[in-house]
Amino acid sequence: MAKSKNYRIGFYLANFGSDGSRLSICDKLLSLMSEHCMTQAITIGERHVQVRGLASIDGGNAVKGYVARFRDDDFLSGSPANPIETVVDLGENALIEKNHFILYKDRDDVEIIAYQAALEGTHISAMANYLTLLFGADDVVHFDEILNVDAYQALMSGGVIKAVDFRIAKPRSRRMAPDPEDTWTQKGFEYMNSSGATSFEAKILTRAHGRGLLSDVRQHIKRLLSSPLTKKLKVKMSDMEEAIDLMAERVTQRITVLPVDGRITSDAVHDGIKVAKHKAQPMLDAYFGAKNEVLD
Repeated sequence: MAKSKNYRIGFYLANFGSDGSRLSICDKLLSLMSEHCMTQAITIGERHVQVRGLASIDGGNAVKGYVARFRDDDFLSGSPANPIETVVDLGENALIEKNHFILYKDRDDVEIIAYQAALEGTHISAMANYLTLLFGADDVVHFDEILNVDAYQALMSGGVIKAVDFRIAKPRSRRMAPDPEDTWTQKGFEYMNSSGATSFEAKILTRAHGRGLLSDVRQHIKRLLSSPLTKKLKVKMSDMEEAIDLMAERVTQRITVLPVDGRITSDAVHDGIKVAKHKAQPMLDAYFGAKNEVLD
């Protein structure tokens, strides 16, 4: 019998379009949906990824669905009271890991995705890669973390960046590789691989009076913030005594999903996401009220 499940829901600004224009991911997804409410399966790394269960909701102002990752490993079943382990024969099928989402059209030029995080499954960055390949366009899909407004305002008004303190860790799965554009994480992996370490921590800073770190440091911070491998990320601004803990300042909500007829259903998870979005709305409104994107 399934038990209730607790999930973290993250909120991200969806970006798709060049030259400052924003194309609608909601509309594009629905246009590529088959009669079975799913899109094309694409191989990313060693996994097949597909968006399924697609549906337009809220009068066309949102799209719900889930990212399915298919695993074809050998799976074992067993009992705590019995030492016998048996290989589960799935035949031609594969185990499906789900990450549910709702993509909201909050306003004409803004789409926000509420995404269910899970230890197993597809990270939000992998979904962005999937959509980029699915759309087959020159424009890249990416999802930016949304910060609490206090952290946002501190970043925008706290002066130049004086220090960045971050830690990355090797993932549990060897299949998860760093984003090739995330050179700081790539370098950290090189140090870990050469030393046998499982975690890498670094702090870069400048003590030059009246000067901060170079401007491209902001892009490194954005990549670290969106990476599933980052476990710590603090930024020290000039004229501020304490560093901003960006990992703690992301807009997130926790939901508890109860089983229906003994299992966790997609409808139940999506209902939880709707509640989480309602609770997070004041923080989202405050963030977008600033009319600028964090770290741009």
